[in-house]
Amino acid sequence: MSSGKECVIFENEPNEWFYALESDFGDGDAFDWRSEASAYGPFPTYDAACDHLADNHQNPGGHTMLGYDDFARERDQVTDRLVAEAAENMKRFERPLNPYRRW
Repeated sequence: MSSGKECVIFENEPNEWFYALESDFGDGDAFDWRSEASAYGPFPTYDAACDHLADNHQNPGGHTMLGYDDFARERDQVTDRLVAEAAENMKRFERPLNPYRRW
């Protein structure tokens, strides 16, 4: 079952992919859903971004894909903020180092 949330996967720079996913806590009536979205990345390929989305979030039910040239035309302050915050959002998916591992 899909969540019905908005999602866009975009190439910010060549071979630098991100995805933005509408917030679970948004009211759904926002003028621009991206204002309450979170972004994740960067990923080296579109497929890697899709894999991370599928492995870590509920299925949004579809997404829009913007390659580098298309995204360059869509870029604005909201997308710049999403890209800037993406690395911080990725930290929650990092595995902590095991201090007891012996190798």
